[in-house]
Amino acid sequence: MLIVKHPFSQMGAGWIQENFFEASRGIRRRRELRFQQDIFLGWGFGVGEALLWRRPCQDWLAEEDAVLPPFERHVFVCHNVRPVDAPRPSCTRDGQSELHTRLKQLSREAGLEAKVRINKSGCLDQCEHGPTVVVYPEAVWYGNVKPEDAAEIVKEHLVGGRPVERLRLAEGCINTKACPHKVGNEE
Repeated sequence: MLIVKHPFSQMGAGWIQENFFEASRGIRRRRELRFQQDIFLGWGFGVGEALLWRRPCQDWLAEEDAVLPPFERHVFVCHNVRPVDAPRPSCTRDGQSELHTRLKQLSREAGLEAKVRINKSGCLDQCEHGPTVVVYPEAVWYGNVKPEDAAEIVKEHLVGGRPVERLRLAEGCINTKACPHKVGNEE
């Protein structure tokens, strides 16, 4: 591995210039580079200098698959905030979620950090059922989830692999305008 400070005045010649521009774009096409990987780390302290990190291709190709295995599950917790006078309800009032914090804490305690990714999300379009949580790859949708339900979701679903049926949304309410709970569809 080599850290290089390369002045722009010398960049006109050869492959350095081409690879510098690849590095500055974030190496989107890393596998196409055959002999080295240049990663743009930022501008140097001198005027017109850039800092690159260079290492042989074989090193990073071997590491790429070994760094982190893919997550087994992704959990999305709606954090959408609507105005108080909006016709549809909101999953959170202030953009904060005790539910999200609790799910992350309990999954960490269960040793799921490398297996389960828990993220805040924008609107999941299940506002009448909020707060809403969805777990992938199973596509299990939970509605009206409270922070005290987090322990059951982690224990039963994320650890045990069994969805929590009492919190599950009905199939007829997911991704359809025909849900009887949606504003305007009530009887």
